[in-house]
Amino acid sequence: SLDRLMSIFMDVDATGGGGSPGGPDTTKPTLVAAGDDQPVLSEGGMLTARFTETLDANSIPTAGITVNVNGFPRALSAQAIIGSAFTCQVAGPIGYTDAITFAYDATLVNNAIKDLAGNTLNTIAATTVANNTVPAIGPTRACKGRLRLQ
Repeated sequence: SLDRLMSIFMDVDATGGGGSPGGPDTTKPTLVAAGDDQPVLSEGGMLTARFTETLDANSIPTAGITVNVNGFPRALSAQAIIGSAFTCQVAGPIGYTDAITFAYDATLVNNAIKDLAGNTLNTIAATTVANNTVPAIGPTRACKGRLRLQ
């Protein structure tokens, strides 16, 4: 019956990605650290980290997030939360062979990242970020009928 279907829908919807059916969402969001949704740095220095739940768009922290490139921290700007993703711009040039990590220290934040139910994100140890930048190709010139990269 329609009432039974609505009851099932309400029970599933009320879990909000965690908790017991019909109960409150008590599950904290976690970082997706592997596979297609692992943290990634795209061309232009935009980092995207995806989480297991939709995040509160107003829970952008002003501290606690560290992005290292070859072991050295980089400044971040343009931080945003869109759906289940945190994005930010990583400062400075980043080469396609650079090693990048993302970390989050929940003890340093005054506005913790949280899901829509208010469950806050736990501290995340340094996690490898997929570096999807492309190698720079320098100018070319012809040399005895062959193309040579400089």
